[in-house]
Amino acid sequence: MKKLICLAVGLACLFSLNAVTADELQELLMISNAGINNAREELLKAQLDLKDAKADFAPKIDMLLTGSYLPNPVDPIYLNPGDYLSIPEITYPSQYLEVFKGQEKSFYLFSLSLVQPIFTWGKLIKQDKIYTEVCNIRTLQLQDAQDKALTELKTRLVALEYLKQISGILEEQTKLADRLVELADSGYRHGVMIKTEAMDAHVKAGQVGTAQAQVNSQIKIQETAVANLCGLEEFDSAELEPVDLEETSELAEKILSFSQDSLVTMSLADSRTNMAMLSSLVEIADLTKGVASASVNWKPNVALMAGISYGGSRFPLIETDWTRKDRWSARISVAIQDTLFDGGKAIRDVKRKASELAQKSIDREDARHQIRQSVVENYTNLEYYRSDLAYRLSVEEQKRAQVDVKKDLLDTGYKSEAEYLQTLIDMNTAQIEAIQDKLNMATCVNTLSYLSGLD
Repeated sequence: MKKLICLAVGLACLFSLNAVTADELQELLMISNAGINNAREELLKAQLDLKDAKADFAPKIDMLLTGSYLPNPVDPIYLNPGDYLSIPEITYPSQYLEVFKGQEKSFYLFSLSLVQPIFTWGKLIKQDKIYTEVCNIRTLQLQDAQDKALTELKTRLVALEYLKQISGILEEQTKLADRLVELADSGYRHGVMIKTEAMDAHVKAGQVGTAQAQVNSQIKIQETAVANLCGLEEFDSAELEPVDLEETSELAEKILSFSQDSLVTMSLADSRTNMAMLSSLVEIADLTKGVASASVNWKPNVALMAGISYGGSRFPLIETDWTRKDRWSARISVAIQDTLFDGGKAIRDVKRKASELAQKSIDREDARHQIRQSVVENYTNLEYYRSDLAYRLSVEEQKRAQVDVKKDLLDTGYKSEAEYLQTLIDMNTAQIEAIQDKLNMATCVNTLSYLSGLD
């Protein structure tokens, strides 16, 4: 992870010094995008959970070791045999006999226990399968996060390219509109144009200014979104090298070569990331219900238990004479654990899990309907925008021809400069409308590419 962070910082510094390409932004996105990194962390946690689930099959071994200091140990015990035995034929020694040497001030306790599950009604197996499916889902979520982020980045970069084209045309429109205002004001002052016509020129100039402000606002929004996607503090599209727009046009033709039903089928295929995740969620709900069913009353868990313990005043294996100072024991047993009565909680839990399973199935069907609807809407819009683009291009071609005619008439004195400028404005307007269709087509194309997997 540290390597990824260092690489991201290095790329960010490089971008601040040089023009950046779309490919470089995609590389930065893959290592700096918050959504992708969160998905990576979720996958890591899922992998750790899976390892924990597999570890439940292995025995659990616990150890306990304590050492105690006794400030007031039990003193030694001495007996005089003559005080308790009186057999005349036997002579007893006069000294006292030590019957208990007393307790030492140190005491150690050591225990080692082992628990090995033997039979759990399949709960451990189902639990392992659950976490395996969760791990698969997290893997798919990471892939989906990458696909979504890349699709969004491509869409926004293409949008920026088209918006910059529109901005350039509007700058030219502003100059033309300002010149029209000058001509209108001059004509009004000299009495060759009425006031409403002059006002109309001012209104058109204001509309151009408003359109330019809207485009600049959209460019700023797209730049901010790109910066957020790539983990940058800020992003200036002026530093972006031109994006290849032909790639989007070729992908549009490829998508339109398929029928709408074919795209729906591809988008709903089990191999698609979204559908695979939904199927895994249903599988997890089914396995969870199986675990709950295996946990009801009168289904005991069986385990093998073994243990060894030692207690004494000598530390085992280290201090001398510890084997004669010990008290030890060992045991091997089979344990059965079960809940005999819980007020019906286990039964109700099974019913809840069955309800969750039904809900996940419903969610999967709802998602299928939403994906189908999204494919149909974007495919229909793509067909419309392609048709409208053909119309806008023909209008642009017509306006361009009119500009040539008006230019010739202006040069020969048969047309006024105002009429020529208005024809130029109309041609630029048709060009902007055509670019807007291309931008909308790019959005539909990238969405359908993400849903169907076509690229």
